[in-house]
Amino acid sequence: MMMAAIVVCLLATSAKAGQLRLAGYYDVSREQRTITVDGFSQLSTKWSTWGFVDFYTTQGNQKDAADNADVQTFCGKGTLSFVLWQIDQHNSVKLTGELIDSSWASSEFRPGLQWVVGGDWGFANFKVLPVTFELVAPEDPLPQVGAIGGAWYVNASDKMFWEGFWEMTYTYEDQTRYYPVIGETQLGYRLTEKLNILVEYRYNNFVEDDHGLGLGAEIVF
Repeated sequence: MMMAAIVVCLLATSAKAGQLRLAGYYDVSREQRTITVDGFSQLSTKWSTWGFVDFYTTQGNQKDAADNADVQTFCGKGTLSFVLWQIDQHNSVKLTGELIDSSWASSEFRPGLQWVVGGDWGFANFKVLPVTFELVAPEDPLPQVGAIGGAWYVNASDKMFWEGFWEMTYTYEDQTRYYPVIGETQLGYRLTEKLNILVEYRYNNFVEDDHGLGLGAEIVF
């Protein structure tokens, strides 16, 4: 996954247009530290790519003092998109594919469609990924599942911005009890052109401690 992080950095800094961000958080609810690298690249007028890698320490209720600072787990996603229909200057429909990997699950690939709207205020997108292909078969394979989700970035003012994402897995093996949802919403303040401070609410009902609150900062390259 360190190689994946390097690839994200290279794509973001060498493409036609791109951005790279490096962030660090402390989750005061889960007593957990996170290092995040994410990047976006506009490869051409039709093609674009985006990806991130999160590196986590063990949560506070699951560790002792000896491994307090150790990075124990990771989660990453890489997305490649192609514009199928350019509706107008700021609206488009894209064919997209997501490659997902983590230290707690098998590598997966999800193809689907994405609707993107944007403007001077920021952007928002909605995606439908109807099927999942497991690239490395685990010992107990999960059923083929799909996902719907979205993401946004809003310039609230010259100094403030609001961004986040949500994703729900459907036709999940335990769908009778709950719908697995992952989401993060973040409020940021621009200290300088390249440095932001962040407050982020996190929700993940795949895990027991599903609510989190991250405090951190990021550097924009």
